[in-house]
Amino acid sequence: MPVPLLLLLALLAFAPLAYSAGYMAGFAESEITPQVGDTLGLVGGGTGKVQSIGDPLYIQAAVLSDGSHRVALVSADLLALGEPDFRVLKQQLQERGFDHVMIAATHTHGGYLVDESMARVRDSILTSVAQAEEQMQPVTIGATRVQVDEAYNRRIIREDGVEMLWTNPGRIPNRPVDDTLGIVHLRDGDGHPFLTIFNYSAHPVVTMDLQRALVSADYPGYLRSAFKREFGGHSMFFLGAAGDVNPYHADTKPFSAAGAQARRLGEVLSGNAVRALRNLQQFKGRGHFRFDTIRMRDPEAELGLLMLTPDISLVSFPGEYFDALGRQLKSGSPVETTLFVGMSNGDLRYVPTAADAALGGYGAEEPSSVVDASTGETHVRKALERLEELSKGSPDGD
Repeated sequence: MPVPLLLLLALLAFAPLAYSAGYMAGFAESEITPQVGDTLGLVGGGTGKVQSIGDPLYIQAAVLSDGSHRVALVSADLLALGEPDFRVLKQQLQERGFDHVMIAATHTHGGYLVDESMARVRDSILTSVAQAEEQMQPVTIGATRVQVDEAYNRRIIREDGVEMLWTNPGRIPNRPVDDTLGIVHLRDGDGHPFLTIFNYSAHPVVTMDLQRALVSADYPGYLRSAFKREFGGHSMFFLGAAGDVNPYHADTKPFSAAGAQARRLGEVLSGNAVRALRNLQQFKGRGHFRFDTIRMRDPEAELGLLMLTPDISLVSFPGEYFDALGRQLKSGSPVETTLFVGMSNGDLRYVPTAADAALGGYGAEEPSSVVDASTGETHVRKALERLEELSKGSPDGD
């Protein structure tokens, strides 16, 4: 038999083994809570001394492998992750051999702003990823979702313009929003909960204070802690397309009452997640990740696509995209479970729909939004086109 044919047969014999390698995952977290008296940037501008801490802030990192590729997923209790910080982190993680990187801010308004504190936060992210990689173990992956009516569209369209409804404890009806709690669940080799990824589209602004430095991870933090008590395992939170969506009890005062409302929302989401997961039966233990990065111009932006299984994808967008854009992505996706991950891999600030940009109002016109009116739809269209290619088995890679 000719040597080239022998080589070809050897490669073909090896290829299925590489493809069928089992999924592995590791998790680690680092606390980044400031101390009372520390100076932080204020959401309303300027700086202030930390006055109160409602609950801790964390960096949470997961490392996933399919046997051939390594992926780093990071969720950080920050208001935002700036483009320069992301670029530095991505380069360092790629130098460590990671094939795909997604770093997202939970967008809590009680977290760090983009300021001099970010140098320490960057170190914590790199440390958490390294520690997660040391904890790798076999896992299986599944996904589910549940509807949770705890958010509303804060832009009320009137004949004479847009009215902002900043808080809505009375649950005044407005335009429908995507109230899906997306859930990606990883079990360990014994079938126990290992890691749960949550995705929900509501601004973490229950505990927000524009003029005072009050620290809280807001409802994502309470969701994570409640879920750990009720179900077990680790958990991470990724914000959806929440640019024009608030939780009903946004901007609650005083801070003690805000903490109670954020805790209530976290526990409601956790309870729904637990009920949904008890019915989840479909898990995959091996397969092949597919991923890609779309680099946009005018403005510079990076869209990330990651398919963990043929039925589960995470698509990252760098900013506060309006709710309708998230629904466009999900309804057009060829992948059954598709998470819209906002505030990830950079920050373009608000990204409205073209229709909302024409109406104006907060989040849809300068200075709160500085992108072209077509940016949001263009980004979603490009992501869907590439997701369609990936779902058909196109080559992956950044």
